[in-house]
Amino acid sequence: MKCPKCGSIIDPGKKFCIHCGCAVDDEYLHGIPVQSGRKSRQKGTHIALGALIVVALAIASACMVGVNDEGKTLLSHVFSGGSDAVRIVRYGGSDDLCVNPDTKIVVCGSNGEPIDDGAVQLIPRGGAAVGDRDGAVLSLKQGGSFSFDSFSDIALGDYCMRVFEGSQRKEAYEYAHIVIDVKDEAGEPDSIRFKPADGIEGLKQVRHYGVEETKQTVNVSYTKGSETHGYSNQWAYVQITEDNDDISSWAINQRLKERFDAAGENARNWTETSGDPLETGYAQSAVMLDQLRELASIKCSFTYGDESGDESSAMTGSFFDIQTGDPVSPESYFGITQENRNAKAQSAIKRYAESNGIDIDAVDIQSVVCDDASYLVEADDLYVILNPSMSGEATAQLLPLGVSKIGDQGKK
Repeated sequence: MKCPKCGSIIDPGKKFCIHCGCAVDDEYLHGIPVQSGRKSRQKGTHIALGALIVVALAIASACMVGVNDEGKTLLSHVFSGGSDAVRIVRYGGSDDLCVNPDTKIVVCGSNGEPIDDGAVQLIPRGGAAVGDRDGAVLSLKQGGSFSFDSFSDIALGDYCMRVFEGSQRKEAYEYAHIVIDVKDEAGEPDSIRFKPADGIEGLKQVRHYGVEETKQTVNVSYTKGSETHGYSNQWAYVQITEDNDDISSWAINQRLKERFDAAGENARNWTETSGDPLETGYAQSAVMLDQLRELASIKCSFTYGDESGDESSAMTGSFFDIQTGDPVSPESYFGITQENRNAKAQSAIKRYAESNGIDIDAVDIQSVVCDDASYLVEADDLYVILNPSMSGEATAQLLPLGVSKIGDQGKK
């Protein structure tokens, strides 16, 4: 049968035309044309409007509605361009946001509009490696649109995303829990638009830390028996740096330099009657700088000489708050207790001893696991240091404790 208004074919049982909205009463459905007149037109108008309302409600129900921290209701999804969906996400969110590498991302600035001139920085959630202190950075042009696969050599994983407006990178918007992964896109939005939270500027002060190594020749002469001996080696220490700012006077840099100077002084004052081994080499290196929590893990490597001229090595670790220079307990970075740390370290050392067929005294193991200097912090795990005097190897062994990702109890 045909629509009495537009002539389109109407399927049996339908109450109105899906093309023009014209009402079709029971008489017409049974093959009797509807009489034209005011009553019929009013009925058709009411049903057509009802159909439009149903469609509008269906669209509205497809939008996800959320409430922000201020109690304001926000639409999390809006639709445009047919079936294409754009999700609105506010900076500063604490939930994991899982995205595909090719998901279209649009970042907006303080005016709520896409950023035409700025940059996006990705920092691994565990901190930034020393060799990549700025993390991956992508310049933004032409409307602030990009996808994460636009970054060169970006790996799947967990990241903090920083968004900068303009060329000055002193302030940024952050979303701290971006999870880049390949996932099923069924039902997912085609693009995500990041905006500042309503009524809140949301900009955070950011610092870009790096590390600089300084080498210095250390000359040592000493008397052994009736003979005078000496050596000359290059020792090294590190200093934390920051873009465009001189932080050489910061406590952490003073502390690192003082340790270097003290080691050199001990070597120059060494005597064969002191009972201590002669320190012939010393080097500091930064294992990890956490750009988000502003923490630094420093490794110190030592070389010792003995009467036969042979050398041995050892290693210690330390963990600092970059801004204050204060030591930080290594286990706190992973949100575990010291008791838990010690138990894991003890198990790791025992496994190492069993697998290598060596016997390590329980008292020696306890002295290692209870010493903060026996640990190194890296972004992915906490390691206990087993030095050659106990490991039976020529170099120190780093044994992972398997604490994995950073907990929420570390420094914010």
